[in-house]
Amino acid sequence: MLNEFIFILHIISVAILGLIALRLGKSALISVIALQCIVANIFVTKQIMLFGFNVTGTDVFIIGAELSLNLLQEFYGMQEAKKAIKISFLMLLSFLVYSRFQLWYIPSQVDTMHSSFYAILSFTPRIIFASILAYFIAQSSSILIFSFFKKLFNNKYFALRSGLTTSLSQFIDTVVFTVAALYGITYSVAQIITLSLTIKIFAIALATPFVAFAKTIFTQTSPSLCSWLRRARKAAHTKKDTPS
Repeated sequence: MLNEFIFILHIISVAILGLIALRLGKSALISVIALQCIVANIFVTKQIMLFGFNVTGTDVFIIGAELSLNLLQEFYGMQEAKKAIKISFLMLLSFLVYSRFQLWYIPSQVDTMHSSFYAILSFTPRIIFASILAYFIAQSSSILIFSFFKKLFNNKYFALRSGLTTSLSQFIDTVVFTVAALYGITYSVAQIITLSLTIKIFAIALATPFVAFAKTIFTQTSPSLCSWLRRARKAAHTKKDTPS
């Protein structure tokens, strides 16, 4: 059960990082989203055993990026969330390109690490394409889904909205990545999707209470942020009500 214990600690650490980033502001949240996107793609080929099943080691990072995106959209609006996706997408592409430059360098005779870096960073083109495609579609869908639930629940029940949004967007992410990366080379795409989603839902269930905690704590202990939110909403309503 050591992996399961590490998995739970991993989820908690990612959730806490999101809280710290929220406290530091939107720039920190955007940085965390980009960071977890890149780290997830570094470990996308690492396989681990959880609850007796063989799964990828990146699910927690993807969910952490998703929860941070929900926090960003809740506290700073849809436009900032869209900007975060563009920035993280650019950072991911830059990482993939720059990692290729490092692999193209001919190592010196005393170098002992090139083969290790090559094994980690030399993703197949299909996995790279599937990862980028799944991330972009899932994160873009997440913004629309979160906005829908925000209107549906009249800006209430933040933890529930975040959990539902993350679950649905991760369903999209899992289906797109699995089909794009593994279709035709694995025995059962449906089984992989089901197993991956089960692990992700478990992780979302553990992380969501931290999201609710964030909403409560930061609306009580961060008056400057709350004041900024009130001014932003008032300005938005004024602009909406002003005839063009």
